[in-house]
Amino acid sequence: MNKHVPALAFVFAALSTFGCAVEPALRKGAFELEATGGWNELEKPSAAADLSDNGVVGTLAAGYAVNDWLEPGLLVSVSTVSVEQNFDAVAASINADLTTVLVGPFVRFNLPTSSPVVPFAELAGGFASVNFDTTMTVPGGRASDSESENGWFYQAGIGARWFVLEQLAITGVARYQWIDVSDTNKIEQLQFAVGISLVF
Repeated sequence: MNKHVPALAFVFAALSTFGCAVEPALRKGAFELEATGGWNELEKPSAAADLSDNGVVGTLAAGYAVNDWLEPGLLVSVSTVSVEQNFDAVAASINADLTTVLVGPFVRFNLPTSSPVVPFAELAGGFASVNFDTTMTVPGGRASDSESENGWFYQAGIGARWFVLEQLAITGVARYQWIDVSDTNKIEQLQFAVGISLVF
């Protein structure tokens, strides 16, 4: 998990050093449309040593810059994760596919700089819907079940944009999500994503 953090920091340090001299259009009164996609890992329920729990995530976001540093907006995020756990002692296994849809407002705190790189931190929260497709395999056969639950999510993230043009940026972001859809289903996810941002 932590191995991705130094790589992300190195990429944006390099971009800050070697980026072209572009003045970002992200300023008071600007609108931003952003699309990102990347890697998703299930953090909770806690993983056992033989548990595989990786997936993908895609996010669309639209924001409005109230000033140079404050940007509220709305996001829609869809993520999937496949969980597989084997019980070798009894020759059994459990496979679960989780699909999560998140919709809600966010607020982004931009850090204006004199370079083409604009770091940011963000907070978000809102509606969450999670679909669980579960299959249990035992020596005598297989049983499947599917159910959906709705609830709420909270999210915190950090990232940066590298403006390759005045109105076009490459964006990288790391996010942590807390998803609460029932008393028994509390999910936490860690995500790393890259994409593009359009500012106008």
